[in-house]
Formats: sequence, C-alpha cells, structure tokens
Amino acid sequence: MPIKSEVLASITKNNYSQGEVKQLVTSVSSGIKTAPTYFKRGDVYYAGVGAKRRPAVIIKVVNDMVFAIPVTHEDGGYVLLEFESRFLGKGFFTTNVVSAPISYVKDNFLGVFDNAKVLSKAINVLKSLLNNVL
Repeated sequence: MPIKSEVLASITKNNYSQGEVKQLVTSVSSGIKTAPTYFKRGDVYYAGVGAKRRPAVIIKVVNDMVFAIPVTHEDGGYVLLEFESRFLGKGFFTTNVVSAPISYVKDNFLGVFDNAKVLSKAINVLKSLLNNVL
C-alpha cells in the first residue's frame, strides 16, 4: 500500500486518467496501525464515553471483554490522576471504567500507553476509590 508522498510523486510525474488517479488515491495507506492479535493491560483504544469518543487505557481483559479507564485532556470534576505519555501527551485518567468487546477494541485500536508506572498507580487509586464507595 503506497503512502501519500509516493502517490503524489507518481501523479506529478505521470499522465494518469481520472480513473487511475481515483484508484491511486483510494489505495493510499491511512496510517492506521493494525490491531494486535491479543490485547493486554496498557493497550489504548477509542471508547464511546457518553456522546464523546475518548482514548481508554485497558486495565484488564476477561474472556472476550476489556475493561479500561478513559482519559481526557481536560482537568475537570472526574479526574483521577494526571499522566504524561509520548503518544497521548499530558492528560488525566478519569474516575470511570468502561467495558467493550474485543471485536470493538480491534476496530478502534490506537496504540500502547507507554507509562506503565503511572498506569499502575491509576489502577491502585481507582481500586481504593471503588473500595471506599462499595
């Protein structure tokens, strides 16, 4: 699958018909990474949280379901813990836990959360919070 710059270079060098240009443009790689064959703690996917789609970091996989903590870049009322990540930048774990089937996660996979230490801390803070509430 060609990348954008390769298609652009080819189009500017050659005299293509309208159909050939359409085929070239639709063949361009979107840059989306393929999903892994299995999911584990620290993987990130887009989760539906209310009306928004937010990145969510997987904290547990049980059979064909994943459980994850959504993240946000807004310092608001549902903030659990602040983090820094190479891929997500500066953000906050929320106090929510979301679940999704693995098939949904495969279709909405983003990448891997690269700060395992702060993820472990967020899980422990969340466990403590839930133990005090339940």
